[in-house]
Amino acid sequence: MNMILEFLIANRESLHLEKYNLSDKLDFVLLAPRFRASSHILFLIFPRGSPRPTLVVKVPRLAGINNSVEREAANLSAIQASRPEGFNSIPYLVAIQESHNR
Repeated sequence: MNMILEFLIANRESLHLEKYNLSDKLDFVLLAPRFRASSHILFLIFPRGSPRPTLVVKVPRLAGINNSVEREAANLSAIQASRPEGFNSIPYLVAIQESHNR
């Protein structure tokens, strides 16, 4: 998890995390689906002390190229771009970035 928090803090300005009221003090919850077919781990990112997550980080369980994450990112971007004001009920893509071969 340190790699994710470090990435978010190091890229805070370029990711415009101030829009999400995220400072350099973050908490998280790890969600690791137990079924074998799950190839990802999810991290819910919270501003310190907040009961509501602000970001979701999806990380492949195994290192290497992960086409499903790239496809999901493209689909989220396309659907948000299909309407000038976007859709508040659908997640916004903040970033897709390789880090530590994931």
